[in-house]
Amino acid sequence: MMWGLVGLGGAAGTALGAFVLRKPSPRRLLVSTAVVCGLLGVCSAYPYVPIMTAPLTFGVLGSAASMIAVGTAPPVWLDRRSIRRSTLAVIKRLAIYCAVGVTSALFGYLAVRAGTTLYVKLR
Repeated sequence: MMWGLVGLGGAAGTALGAFVLRKPSPRRLLVSTAVVCGLLGVCSAYPYVPIMTAPLTFGVLGSAASMIAVGTAPPVWLDRRSIRRSTLAVIKRLAIYCAVGVTSALFGYLAVRAGTTLYVKLR
């Protein structure tokens, strides 16, 4: 059951990645990464039915990593300076995607936790 949910999440993430990469642009990739990671942060903090949300989250995360890897600039290997330049460009883009993803996931997680805490305290 659990591996089926992970596979289902991976299929959903792959379909989302294929949809986003139809017309790749830096802005579209960053926004889609932020939305996917924010929703995954929400799913990880959601207190109800964690046995279903956790495997789906892991499946989408696994395919989101491949979406980001495909979305980075393809390296050009011509000479020594090109190798260094393209490696630095890929590292910079991956760092930006990771920073946006982590920030969005943390924001989604904290939004659910803060809302749950506020609901419990006001009840």
